Amino acid sequence: MLLLDSLLELQLGGNRLSGVIRSLPANLQIALNLSSNNFEGPIPDSLSRLQALEVMDLSNNRFSGAIPSNLTQMGSLTHILLSNNLLTGVVPRFNSHVIVSYGGNINLSYPPPKPSVDKKNNSRVSVGIVVASTAAVVTLIICYTPLIVKCYKEERRKSEGGRALH
Repeated sequence: MLLLDSLLELQLGGNRLSGVIRSLPANLQIALNLSSNNFEGPIPDSLSRLQALEVMDLSNNRFSGAIPSNLTQMGSLTHILLSNNLLTGVVPRFNSHVIVSYGGNINLSYPPPKPSVDKKNNSRVSVGIVVASTAAVVTLIICYTPLIVKCYKEERRKSEGGRALH
């Protein structure tokens, strides 16, 4: 039995390998290249256990079915190449720093991007609301101050006039 304490890369691309992948060394750290072979069946869930893996190339095979969503939990992953397989469904959302290549899978779709908040535009709208509100308050004060003063003077005159009659 062969025990590997550390394995940085496993490069098996272009070797006409076929069949179903059952398991891989859990201590694989940098790159897994299984591209341009004849692997088939679903992408194994066990690949998500390769937490130190940075690049996973499964392109140009015959992998089928959905992309396992647990692959999105691979913290070190920066590139995943899934192009030219028989994959179906929707590509799960990977972390924003992960480059996902999935072209050539005719039954695979990518989810629409999350709506982003334009902080500059949002800030401009907020400033606009504050300015408009302030302008409205100032206008009300300017327009109603003479009316309030006039009413106050009339009330005062009536009150003084009433006292003078007593």
